[in-house]
Parts: sequence; structure tokens; C-alpha cells
Amino acid sequence: MNSASPKVLIVSIPKGGTNLLMQVILGIPGMVRTRHNMLTKAAKNGISAGEMGVMHLPYAPQFERALLDNNVKILFISRDLRDVTVSMMHFILSKFPSHFFVPSLQNI
Repeated sequence: MNSASPKVLIVSIPKGGTNLLMQVILGIPGMVRTRHNMLTKAAKNGISAGEMGVMHLPYAPQFERALLDNNVKILFISRDLRDVTVSMMHFILSKFPSHFFVPSLQNI
């Protein structure tokens, strides 16, 4: 990691393509993924050069200011909401069998 490496924050909605974009960014030499809570890390001490954070972020003016002040590049990714819905349905059915949506989803 050198000081010329970008500071990157990937923002998306759940099941919106986060992992795809993350793999693209990690293909840049020197980039690493930070495992810190991005709301806390970005607000307190910023993202370091060569770090990439990932989160599903609600908008907050003070958080935006912290990112801009620290020269963090924000990448937003989204998919067609129909695809997101199908992906979320499969995710819930496979990972959370007791989720309150499961009875409704099993009838689709």
C-alpha cells in the first residue's frame, strides 16, 4: 500500500452487486479490504490509502462530510430491483429458514 493508492468506499443496497464490485477493486494492486465498522472508522480516523470499505449506507450529511474531507472515493452499485428481489428471496430461503417471509416465499 502506498500513499498514492485510492481510499474507496463501496456503497450498495443489500444484494445489489457489492461482492462483484469488491472483487474488481481488490484487483487493483495494493488494495485491501478493511473489516472495521465503516461508520465509526470513516468518522473517527478516515480510511487509509489502499483501503476499501464496504457497507449498506443510509445517507447522513455528517458522514458525507467526513468522507469528502478524507478524499474517499465513493462507488455506488445497484442492480435492477427485480434482480435484487429474486436474489434476496433465494438468500432468505437458504440462510434464514425461520424468517417471517419464508411461508409467503415458498408459495412463489
